[in-house]
Amino acid sequence: MAASDSCWSEGVLQGRYEKVRYLNKGGFGQVVLAVDNKTGEQVALKFIPRGPEHINKYVEREIINHMKLHHPHIIALFEVFLTPTHLVLVMSYAAGGDMLQTC
Repeated sequence: MAASDSCWSEGVLQGRYEKVRYLNKGGFGQVVLAVDNKTGEQVALKFIPRGPEHINKYVEREIINHMKLHHPHIIALFEVFLTPTHLVLVMSYAAGGDMLQTC
């Protein structure tokens, strides 16, 4: 079962976010396109497995710094929360494909 599917089956995200589709998997975790039921906006949910081998001081620093950034050309980080198995980053969704495919 994919990380994003296990979080949805735990019921942690049901009610707040509606899963649209799986987007991609990267070095840190999996990304899912979802709709925020409070705002109606599309968001990207990045699931990072919990544990010291995945979440370290560099991930923490990245989250803290990203939350401070507000610029129209930078993906916004709206929210960060924990599920029993994952750290979840709620970010703005930028359509147009995977950056790794275009670089």
